[in-house]
Amino acid sequence: MGCWRGVRSLLKNAGPLLLTLVIQAMVAMALLTLPVMAPVVAEAMHVSPALVGLYVSVTYAGAMLSALMGGAIVARLGAIRVSQWGLLLCALGLLLCALPWLPAMALGAVLIGLGYGPITPASSHLLARTRCRWCFPSSKRACLWAACWPVPSCPRCCC
Repeated sequence: MGCWRGVRSLLKNAGPLLLTLVIQAMVAMALLTLPVMAPVVAEAMHVSPALVGLYVSVTYAGAMLSALMGGAIVARLGAIRVSQWGLLLCALGLLLCALPWLPAMALGAVLIGLGYGPITPASSHLLARTRCRWCFPSSKRACLWAACWPVPSCPRCCC
């Protein structure tokens, strides 16, 4: 019976983990798309490929700004809604980066950064809700983000 309890727990907790993994992967791909294409884009626009450093700086400035507000935004709107907005901002930023105009690319970098920043707090919020209450009490949850699955030795772990 204990083995089936662990399998049931694993299947129940896999959904939020896979969801957050997919969201994290999508925003990371959005962030890294232009730097990967930098040589081709720079040649087509007749600019220096070194401008990719400026793109990354602008993107991470937006990400830092939105990450600072991430906890408050997640508390107000909810983790799912914040993730949806983050993905939408990243998609709009990629669309702007597809335009062959440097100011549009700069605005796209800002939008990608604003979408990238609050994804980690939103993912953390989603994963925190799938923890076993007995294995990971709320006072210890901040230390146990890597432990996404129930503890097999816990007799009451049937989250």
